[in-house]
Amino acid sequence: KHSVRQPGGCFPLFTKAAFHESLSSTIRNAGLRILSIDSPAPHRQFNDLSTATHMHNQTIPKAKINPTIQLVLTLALFSAGQSTLAEEKRTPTLDDFMGLTVIRSAEISPEGDRVAFTKFSNDFEQDKDMNQLWLASVDGSEPIQLTFGNEPVGEYEWSADGQWVAFMRNNQLSLMRASGGEAIVVKLDNDAISRLRCDPDDSALYVTSGPKDKSLIEAREERLGSYTVFREDGGFQHIWRLPLDEGMKLDEEPEQLTSGRDYSVVDYALSPGGETIAFATWQTPHLVDLLKGRVFMMPATGGEAIPVDDTPGAKSGLHWRPDGDFFAYSNTSSFPGYSDI
Repeated sequence: KHSVRQPGGCFPLFTKAAFHESLSSTIRNAGLRILSIDSPAPHRQFNDLSTATHMHNQTIPKAKINPTIQLVLTLALFSAGQSTLAEEKRTPTLDDFMGLTVIRSAEISPEGDRVAFTKFSNDFEQDKDMNQLWLASVDGSEPIQLTFGNEPVGEYEWSADGQWVAFMRNNQLSLMRASGGEAIVVKLDNDAISRLRCDPDDSALYVTSGPKDKSLIEAREERLGSYTVFREDGGFQHIWRLPLDEGMKLDEEPEQLTSGRDYSVVDYALSPGGETIAFATWQTPHLVDLLKGRVFMMPATGGEAIPVDDTPGAKSGLHWRPDGDFFAYSNTSSFPGYSDI
């Protein structure tokens, strides 16, 4: 049996046969045909995706294939097909598929000359999904690996000048020069840090997080024992501003820009000039309050949060126009998720 972590979620425990059937069913529902993973069959090395996918023995036009299925098939056929199969001339197995290295995300640098991305692979020995940060130049030169070790990299963000990359690993915020080197760990007494944003002059880094109240947890465990309180331990998420010096080290104490239990921040965007923050909230961190979203604006250095939209719905995807005069966002007012802009 395999405990399998994959991009987009975590599969429950499956036997190989059950996992194969689940995967096959997904692809069959998309109208595709695949070779059996377990039974021997003559294989063929495909040169493009359109020749690798057939429905009722008719070629499916490439543009009509679901992008997710297209990505999975492309990775499977080209990674396994061109390397392993070209050498060993055999039908791919489930282990081949689960051993693939996948590009999980990519962020273009502010100058547009480099791309930061993460490489994902399954580490079955440590039971981890392993993400490491890489950097590639658009001139086609060999990519370089920025992070190493036994802990996966989470979110990451370019600095405004393109000289640094901020990233999360093991719930710790770090900054590293894009040229490589030792990472600077920013020590924060916060929990669940996410949504990293650099301001235009790199004088501050913005994040969302919740306070880590260790004394409360310790007192509870001493009285009642160790257990997890679902819906509460995640805490209300708020926006924090981390002042940085020229060396990208924490210059002053972090500033909490939003607070309280009137709302929990789920998304935010810094204006192009760095003067204003637009942010979206839920009434609480609980999923039941998904459609009770609101949008606010406030100065980027802190101050009064001004309500912008309190109509029913889940607000997300905030994005400023380059001149900073307007921002857009999506609002999902009901299920299923049809959104308005």
